[in-house]
Parts: sequence; structure tokens; C-alpha cells
Amino acid sequence: MCNSKQIVYLSTGSNLGNRALNLQRIAELIDKNAGKVLQCSPVYMSEPWGFSHPRYFLNQIIKVETLLDPDTFHKSLQIIEISLGRTQKNSSNYEGRTADIDILTFGSFCINTKELTIPHPCMHQRLFVLLPLNDIAPDWQHPSTKESIQELLLTCSDCTKTRRLKL
Repeated sequence: MCNSKQIVYLSTGSNLGNRALNLQRIAELIDKNAGKVLQCSPVYMSEPWGFSHPRYFLNQIIKVETLLDPDTFHKSLQIIEISLGRTQKNSSNYEGRTADIDILTFGSFCINTKELTIPHPCMHQRLFVLLPLNDIAPDWQHPSTKESIQELLLTCSDCTKTRRLKL
């Protein structure tokens, strides 16, 4: 347990199975097992980033308040992914998945271990992260670089197709 409540931003995604239901279940399970879900962004559809797959992802940013420490919180998220059908990767390459949950930021923590890197090292390179994050946290700043979300969007070189859905 942490000594105080921490605000965590998560990137969630799914491109296998019932993608919209998978996102809904991710949020429900996080709220039940890891921390209080404070806000969910609109859902975005994006083509796979870093690999080719016929099905696009549905993505969402979730703002969570937790008393868990970063390692325990991370383990809780891994259990949620597995419970929703996520399987162990067969290679170091990206692949399709029913549930993907990445910790973007965890309060003001900066962590760099084999198991966990916070802030997420690629978040500034991904439109499917930056666009929905901007929807729910337009005043957010990157904890390490102190760049605003608007600055990160302006310098993001991601050219994948990403659009907000009306669900």
C-alpha cells in the first residue's frame, strides 16, 4: 500500500473479441480490484501501432485513484488482462490482444525496472494515447519532460489512423 492516494493514468486497448465490451470490462475490473475509476475518455479506434493486424484497436484512457503501490497495482492489472483472455506473448513483437493495459503515469513516481517503466516510455509517440488523454486531462503535463499534452500532440510523429468513436 502507498501512504497516500495516487492518481494513475492508464491506456487500455483491445483488438480481439468484443472490443467495446472488453474495454468496459477492463474499467469494471480495475474499479473492483485496483482502484477507483474516476474518469474514462471517449473511445478511439486506431490501427495497430508497431505491427500489422487486420483488426483495429479500440482504445481508451482511464484515470484511477489507488492506494496500492506501483508494483502491486501493476500485478493487479496483469491479472485483469489474463482474466479477459490475454495470453503470454510468443515473441518480442507486438500482437493482437483481447485486453491491453499500460500504466502511463503513477502519481509523480518515476520507475525504471525490468518489470515496470513509469512514465510509459512510448506514450508521447502514440496518438491513441495522446488524443484520449487530452480529452480527459487537457492540463496534464508529462512528469519527466514537463511538456504539455498539446506540445506532445504537436510533436508526435505517429501517422497511424486514429479517430474518436461515438459509442
